[in-house]
Amino acid sequence: MLVSKNDCLLLVVDLQDKLLSKIECKFNLLRNTDILIKSFKTLNLPIVVTEQYPKGLGSSHSILQSEISREDYIQKTSFSCIKEKVVLNEINKKKKTQVIICGIETHICILQTAADLLIEKYNPFVVSDAVGSRNTVDHDRAISRLAKNGVNIVTTEMIVFELLENSKNDHFKKITELIK
Repeated sequence: MLVSKNDCLLLVVDLQDKLLSKIECKFNLLRNTDILIKSFKTLNLPIVVTEQYPKGLGSSHSILQSEISREDYIQKTSFSCIKEKVVLNEINKKKKTQVIICGIETHICILQTAADLLIEKYNPFVVSDAVGSRNTVDHDRAISRLAKNGVNIVTTEMIVFELLENSKNDHFKKITELIK
């Protein structure tokens, strides 16, 4: 299944500095998340952002703060974003069936969110190069488990080019410049 720009939203999960400081490959995760956010904004597609218990885990990384208005962040305490009614309601309001997921941690919040999205009859797409865990083994096992359970595992470039669909897209040059 390909991503449809008419039927998707981006879910950015818990990209907070205290959590990020311990994540392996965080440079690539942040770079790819930035590409996704800027691409979705350029194409005027919906973005939902969560923060896990910010009182204890601090605020989101500066790439989010520079791109997403602070009042648009949804605070949560459940590991699954979908267990938080306010997050599920926000996703439901967007009237999209495909949820593109990036953020941390792959084996905790990302895995549980994607699993719950399946239960709620959504089509989750986990962006494997824009999610991360403290340990590579946890990340790898979670990606494998998600794939075996029917979650679409994709990369940042897959998402970007599926959204563009064609090199004649008005935003092609601007978005492909983000990748270079």
